Amino acid sequence: MDLREILPIGTVKRLVKKVSTSDTVGNKSKALEEFLSTAACLETMTQLAVEMLDPKLPEGLVSVGVMSHVENLAPAVLGEDVAFTVSLDSVEGNRVFFSMVASDMYGPVAKGTQERAVVHVSALERKVAERQGR
Repeated sequence: MDLREILPIGTVKRLVKKVSTSDTVGNKSKALEEFLSTAACLETMTQLAVEMLDPKLPEGLVSVGVMSHVENLAPAVLGEDVAFTVSLDSVEGNRVFFSMVASDMYGPVAKGTQERAVVHVSALERKVAERQGR
């Protein structure tokens, strides 16, 4: 199957979310409890990429994360709205590449990329069994 036929390059998914305490670094560092965390940016980027990709896949296929990169550009704080925009940039074989920009009302706060691989669920389960010696 050619994934390019079901995954149009340039597809965009957007989410605006208010920075909550669970999105801040406070659970790791008290001094940073007001600031949007890198982990929350990564989690939101992954959520949007999966929502964009997985529903279009035939039964038995799923996407898995291969590599992610998030760069913090400016601080966003608790209570602010942050708009996350994830774009599907390219498809190469079973690999799908996304980019992300997160912005608050003052401008960009983070950017990132993510590579996901489309795999058969059964192959994934087989690899787990092999690793566990089953």
